[in-house]
Amino acid sequence: MTTIELEQNSPWLTTEEAEIYWKVSRRTLSRYMKKLTYGIQYKRTNPSNRRSPIQWHKTKFDKWLCTPQAGLAL
Repeated sequence: MTTIELEQNSPWLTTEEAEIYWKVSRRTLSRYMKKLTYGIQYKRTNPSNRRSPIQWHKTKFDKWLCTPQAGLAL
């Protein structure tokens, strides 16, 4: 399996891919981070580096978006 095939099968999306997939802005994703659980719905590519790019778990974030949230405004 090539690296490209592995990336396509991965459940994790980069922030740029997530913006396109969920049709939301980067700022909206950063606001959602306050309500999400680190390591489940999102994670950093390199956890020891605070400036590391964020990755979003496709199915778990989808599930979170589909559940009714108090105070969640789009």
